[in-house]
Amino acid sequence: MIHPPPLVLATPLGDSPVGDETSSINVFVAKLGVKIDLTSRMSMSINGGRGPTESEFTDGGSHEKTSADVGISRRVWKELTVDLKAGYDHQVFHGSERKSDVYKFNASANYVINRWMTADFKYSHKDKRENAETSSDRLNKASVGLNILF
Repeated sequence: MIHPPPLVLATPLGDSPVGDETSSINVFVAKLGVKIDLTSRMSMSINGGRGPTESEFTDGGSHEKTSADVGISRRVWKELTVDLKAGYDHQVFHGSERKSDVYKFNASANYVINRWMTADFKYSHKDKRENAETSSDRLNKASVGLNILF
């Protein structure tokens, strides 16, 4: 079964602040995603988007981000679900020549111990490559959790 995709479209931004100045940034904004049930125990999702985003760790400037990802979810047993997801982001920073490419991979497993407790394992890898050499990095995160539901 194909689930109806969420679609968001917006008009150009017009005047947007970049640093201390105001400039005219015309950016097409869109997000599109679809989830497909491949079998009764497996589904696939495909998502993409483009739009402006505020910079997290810089001088408060903004950037334009284009992203895409594909994921697959599989219920291995009644109690165990495994998810895999791969993605790509391309970011262009306004007011500079700075650009970055981010490659992402996520894996997770969730195990239902009983009706009020679950255990999960999550791993994520992010490889960020920028044309500014000092900003490229690789991040690996892993976590194990025990969740009590109430």
